[in-house]
Amino acid sequence: MSQPSIFEEYRKLVEGLPKGMAGSVELVARQLSPLADKLLRRGSIPHSVDRQIVKVLLPQESESELEAAADELRPLSFVIRHSDGGMHGPRPWHDEVRRYLFGQWLDAHDGDPDKWGEFKAINRDLVAYFERLAEGAKGEAHAVAQRQRIFHLTGADRAEGFAAFEKLCRAERYRFRLESCEALIKLLREFDPILSAQQRSGLDYHAAKLDFDLHHYDKAVARLDEMLTRDSVRDAPALYARCLFRLGNALKQMRNFERAKDCFEKLLAFATANPEAADQELRALQGLGSLLSEMKDLERAQEVLGNAAMLAEACGRHDAIATAWNALGILRRQLNQPKRALEAFEKALQHLADGGEAFRPRQVYNNIGLLYADRAEWPAARD
Repeated sequence: MSQPSIFEEYRKLVEGLPKGMAGSVELVARQLSPLADKLLRRGSIPHSVDRQIVKVLLPQESESELEAAADELRPLSFVIRHSDGGMHGPRPWHDEVRRYLFGQWLDAHDGDPDKWGEFKAINRDLVAYFERLAEGAKGEAHAVAQRQRIFHLTGADRAEGFAAFEKLCRAERYRFRLESCEALIKLLREFDPILSAQQRSGLDYHAAKLDFDLHHYDKAVARLDEMLTRDSVRDAPALYARCLFRLGNALKQMRNFERAKDCFEKLLAFATANPEAADQELRALQGLGSLLSEMKDLERAQEVLGNAAMLAEACGRHDAIATAWNALGILRRQLNQPKRALEAFEKALQHLADGGEAFRPRQVYNNIGLLYADRAEWPAARD
C-alpha cells in the first residue's frame, strides 16, 4: 500500500482552516503539543504572561512541563520576545493574534458552554491573582493591578465586573485621573460582543464623559446625540436623563446656547415626570440656571437657581446645596448684589464644611475674592 504524498499530508493539515491570519494561527496550533496549544489559547486571556500567571493559567502542570510548553511557543513569529529572550512579559502575543484568540473565547458564550465555563473559571482565578497583587503594590503598579482585576472580573461575571468598572471609573474621574478612565474603558471594550445593549450604552456614556473632560466637546455631542436614539437608552430613564444633562453641558461649552437650553428644559420635564430620573431634576435646574446666566437672562436665571437651592435643601445633600448656593452667589455678583452674593457664598462654604469637602471650598473662596475685588477691597480680596 502506497504512502500518502507530502501534498496529501499538507492538504489534511490545512483542511477546514479559516482564511487569513486566523488560518495561520490555527495551522501553527495544530503542530503544537496539547499543553503548548492550551498555553497559547489561555495566554490570550490576560494582557501579560509571566511565570506566576502561567501557573494561574495551568495550575495542575509541573514547572518542567510548563517550561517545555513555553519553549515550543518562544520561536513562533507572533510571540513577542522580551529582554530575557523569553515570552514572559506584557503582550505575549502580537495584538492581532491575541484579538483572534480572545475572540474565540468570547464566541463560546453562545455556543460552547464547556469552553465558556472554562473561560469564566480562568478569569475568576486571575481576579484572585490581581487582588493579591494590588494589595502589595503602590502607585501605578497598584492602579494597573486594579484595572486588570476589573477586566477579569468582567470575564468571570459581566454584571459584577461592569458594576466594579463604573465604581472605579467614577472614583478615578473624581480624582481627575483621566488616563486611568481611558484605560478602563479600553479594557471593557474588549467585551463588547458579549455585553448587553444597556452595558454597551453605559460604556459609551463613560466615554462621552471622558470626551467632555478632555475638551473634545464635538465628539461628546456626536456620541450623545447618537446614544439618545437607542432603545437601550430610551428604555433606561436614569441613563437617558444623564445623557441629556451631559449633552446640554457639551453644547453650552460649544456656545450652542439655544440647543443647550432645549436639552436642559427637556431634562427638567423628563425628570419631573419620571421617578427613576428624579435625581436629575436638581442637575437640570442648576444646568439651566447657569446657562441662562451666561445668556444674560439674569432674572429668570435667579428664579431657576433659587428653585435649585430650595430643592437641594429639601434633598439634604451638602454637596448639592453648596453647588446651588455657589451658583446663586455668582449670579448675585453679576446682578450687583454684593451683600446677597456674600451670604450665598458663605452658605456654600458652610455646607462644604459640613460635608467634609477638602478641595471645593477653594473655588468658593476665589469667588468671594472676586466679589471683594469688585468693590476694590484689596486686603480682603487677597485674604
